[in-house]
Amino acid sequence: MVQNPGDHTLYNYRDKPFLQQIPAEGGAAVNATFDISYGFPGSNVKGFVGSEVVSLGGVPSFVMNINLATEVSDAVKDVPCWDGIIGMGFKGLNTVRPHNVSTYLERLLEISKANPKIKPNLPVFTIDGNPQRSGSKPSFELGHISREKYNGELYHAPVNNKDGWWAVDNITFEAGFDIDHHPGQAINSNHGMVFDTGGSGLISVQNATAAGYYALIPDARDISNNGSYYFPCKTASGTDQKMPDLKLYLGNGTAIYRASLLGPDQSQIPGTCTGPIQGHEIAEGLGNVGGDFFRSHFVVFDYEAPAIYFAPFN
Repeated sequence: MVQNPGDHTLYNYRDKPFLQQIPAEGGAAVNATFDISYGFPGSNVKGFVGSEVVSLGGVPSFVMNINLATEVSDAVKDVPCWDGIIGMGFKGLNTVRPHNVSTYLERLLEISKANPKIKPNLPVFTIDGNPQRSGSKPSFELGHISREKYNGELYHAPVNNKDGWWAVDNITFEAGFDIDHHPGQAINSNHGMVFDTGGSGLISVQNATAAGYYALIPDARDISNNGSYYFPCKTASGTDQKMPDLKLYLGNGTAIYRASLLGPDQSQIPGTCTGPIQGHEIAEGLGNVGGDFFRSHFVVFDYEAPAIYFAPFN
């Protein structure tokens, strides 16, 4: 029993008349289970699988498969604004065993295709993380692209979903100060990145990308050899150290992490600062765009293409 749910909305499956546990195999007494970790350290949730009547964000109520947690790690439980997690990835990340069941998004698309009058009828969802519009809580929209939320045209990048991620391959990088008006410096690095709204605020890149970026900041060093760079908060002339912009070339367009979003932040070492770009030797060459991408770009996820579309905020 949860003695103090805090800001969470408490769901007690024992009180829900429509909930049906899903058997592991036809008619078997053992129920289907899940065990999953998310894109930040120490995040693990496990439990059993059921079907329940679900309505989300104004979408009509339908019977959906839901994962009911019986064990939740502190890293997930201690996030006060979360009541649960919606998995919007592809089948490769489905951990329901011994056999998969449809995810929320798969089930929603099945329903909308069977009945075109039911919305959403576009196989897309969008994330609007504009802090001037949404504050600290980005908005999420299913089946519709709001033209007024982005500026210019949407750029397009094909997604490699073979492992279940919203991953874009062959991204190249450029860094520089005031990159809109001055040429940046190409970084000798090319790798893919995952677009994951549930990841940390860190921008995870290959070590070579991080090294090329921080090379523009005087005296920046990876002092622990773990991809975290530290540098003096003040320049030699006594002014505050500024971060370079980071430009990504992906698909048919470019995206820019503005210096104003990248810090720097005071580290635990007096007089020393750090930034959110973190270097790793990343398995299969995949980084993570981090939360700052969604705080600076309107993003459309196209499930059927599959592809992402992105543009600066309006």
